[in-house]
Amino acid sequence: MKILVYGASGQLGRRVLEQLRSRGLNVCLGGRDRARLEAMAEAGEEMRVGPLAQLPSGMAVIVNCAPLGRADCDALIEASLHHGAHYVDACGEQSLIAHILERHQEGALRAGRCVVPALGLDYAVGDCLARLAAGGACSDLIIAYAFSGRQAGGNSLQFATSARRGAEVVFRGGRRGPVPLELDSGRFDFPAPWGRQRVGRYGAGEVITVPRHTRTTNIRTLITASALVPHPVLLPLFPILRPLVALVLRTPLRGLVGLVGRWLGGLRAPRQEDTKPAGGPAFVVVVEAFEGPRKLARLWATGNDCHQTTAEVLVHGAEYLAGGRATQCGALPPALALPPREFLNGLKSLRWGE
Repeated sequence: MKILVYGASGQLGRRVLEQLRSRGLNVCLGGRDRARLEAMAEAGEEMRVGPLAQLPSGMAVIVNCAPLGRADCDALIEASLHHGAHYVDACGEQSLIAHILERHQEGALRAGRCVVPALGLDYAVGDCLARLAAGGACSDLIIAYAFSGRQAGGNSLQFATSARRGAEVVFRGGRRGPVPLELDSGRFDFPAPWGRQRVGRYGAGEVITVPRHTRTTNIRTLITASALVPHPVLLPLFPILRPLVALVLRTPLRGLVGLVGRWLGGLRAPRQEDTKPAGGPAFVVVVEAFEGPRKLARLWATGNDCHQTTAEVLVHGAEYLAGGRATQCGALPPALALPPREFLNGLKSLRWGE
């Protein structure tokens, strides 16, 4: 049983390798730069550099840690299925998640294997919590994220605009659709130490994954303002700002984005409403399920390192699939490919409960 880590020399790939090794699993390092892979490989470990179509041969699971474009992602998934390997990645972009789930379902079923995107802190944890909270059906779901200041960089305005992305979508009235013109701001009560926080709409992957296993009418995905924009005053404007900033980032003016962000962030001292006390958990994910006005459940998960948790989610999922413990085959969201409660209980870097 061998697991190939594609993009093994990157930041996420290194963390995934470390965790796979600590579990005593047989790893293979894959990527495009042999010299960088050689620097990462330990004695006896195999390396593969070459066309994507050839890399998955003889592997049980492919863990993709590289930010591949859609065409390369499709090529790696198709090669994985052709060679009888499961495929997982931590991609978080809505349109890519939807594309993977829709394009590769038939191929995964024919191969008797799993293709599981969004297998990271965002958005596998929220996906599993949503399935457990709703119990299969509810009228409304709220999925809310809070990050500490030291971990919010991955959810910043610059990160959200630094790559080409499909149009953000929402799930309203029982279907997926474009973002409506609305005031994108509000407040949400997180567990201590965050408390009540200003939040905005978040283009989260659960908008795509949750409707595949839970019958619901509306899904609201939220994130704390301090994790999304450099100053809360920008929050209602974020859907407009994102494409504009994305355009600027492809020009020589891209340095202005960081300068303006730092200037806006320094206009006021942080308050309890905008952050959390130092020394506490780094993130929390909260899911609330409703049937009309009645709250059915409120579940939460928290941890101390976003990146480490994402790596553990990927490794734990890969280990499940390699061991033949998938709940079913196909191109699936995390909560359908893996048993949600058992899977969450097995994550050492995560605490969760009601």
